[in-house]
Amino acid sequence: FESTLKMREAEFEKERARIFDNLESQFKDHEASLRSQVTTLKEDYEQRIKNLILENQSQREQQLMDIAEQERRFQSSRDEYEADSGKRFERAMAELRSQIDRRVKEQQSREIEQREALEKSRREYEERINGQYELLLKEHEERLFGIQRERETKVAELEEEHQKHLLAVRADMDRSLST
Repeated sequence: FESTLKMREAEFEKERARIFDNLESQFKDHEASLRSQVTTLKEDYEQRIKNLILENQSQREQQLMDIAEQERRFQSSRDEYEADSGKRFERAMAELRSQIDRRVKEQQSREIEQREALEKSRREYEERINGQYELLLKEHEERLFGIQRERETKVAELEEEHQKHLLAVRADMDRSLST
């Protein structure tokens, strides 16, 4: 009888250990999945920032090439008209300067707008990432609490079942000893 009781207790302990191992394995798998999702979101964010920076540099280079092309045209025009009139040359220079100044101001204004848009986009993306991360963490916590509650319920049920079994065995022993 004692050996049966010990054997059942050992089976109960084995089952309980198996359930804990299974829950712990599920927890580790879920945690790895969350880490992978966070890494993917972070890489996507970094790639978008790089793309915006490259696009901005490309636009700036094109604008500088346009300005350089205009300066080259002006220089050839100046050489042709220099003999004709100093006044025409000065007018063209003043016009070019105002165009360049206007374009530089426009470029500066565009760069400021692009920086602000990039910063706004970065902030929005960061807020979205943080929101998603917090949501994932909250879901993860809720799942963990659910798993913990299930684990505690199962342990309580197993304990109750074990206690009932022990009481039944003791009652059988008492009956067999009293007869």
